[in-house]
Amino acid sequence: MHMQQITFYIGENNTTHKREYSKAIPILNHYFDGYNINKSQAGFWKGTQEKCYTISIIQPDINMLKIREVQGKLKDALQQESILYTMTQIQAEF
Repeated sequence: MHMQQITFYIGENNTTHKREYSKAIPILNHYFDGYNINKSQAGFWKGTQEKCYTISIIQPDINMLKIREVQGKLKDALQQESILYTMTQIQAEF
């Protein structure tokens, strides 16, 4: 089945310098039935390494307005300068 995967890339909170994925969960639960959080990653932003994590959502149809709304809510709640997301067409089955 043709599906779409959206992956959000999120770094540490700019104020607390911690990964605050627990703040992302209520936002994600409001918009999606299921998702995956990979909590143990390292990333680089403007030459500085930080702990980061990714959130992946796989669905048959992605509403881009909803994705941009989620991106904005995550950015605000997690005090991020920006949150990158990617969208990939994949073959998946549930």
